[in-house]
Amino acid sequence: MSDTTEKSLGKSLDKIAKRLDMIVVILLARSGLNRKEIADILGISEKTIERMLPFREIKQSRKEE
Repeated sequence: MSDTTEKSLGKSLDKIAKRLDMIVVILLARSGLNRKEIADILGISEKTIERMLPFREIKQSRKEE
């Protein structure tokens, strides 16, 4: 495999991983966990979760259901 192909594949996998992380955060937030609890589960900072998604909007959409 060429270096260019490997780099392209690596970038694609990184994008997929980020999307999966976002899905996990959304699901945990919709299940009622707060930012700190989600951060503890995933082993990342609360600030990272805050940057990933608009946490308030997830919680508000949950309340509307």
